[in-house]
Amino acid sequence: MNNNKLVRLYSGKFENNEVKLNYKTDSTAEKNVEMNVLLNEISANKIRGTRTVSVDNKCTAKFSVELTRLSK
Repeated sequence: MNNNKLVRLYSGKFENNEVKLNYKTDSTAEKNVEMNVLLNEISANKIRGTRTVSVDNKCTAKFSVELTRLSK
């Protein structure tokens, strides 16, 4: 949520020790954007994977993702 407006809602599933998240703009959006996140390196303190962003099926960007658990 940003200023009481929903920015993105991902659908997801967990199977075979992987987390798969997907976001896709609806048909009213100016651009067709699809985002996929694959988190497939899961340990007690870190989760790693990739995020792929495609725009209008013309341009694709791929990023590394790393989530680190902070200890208190």
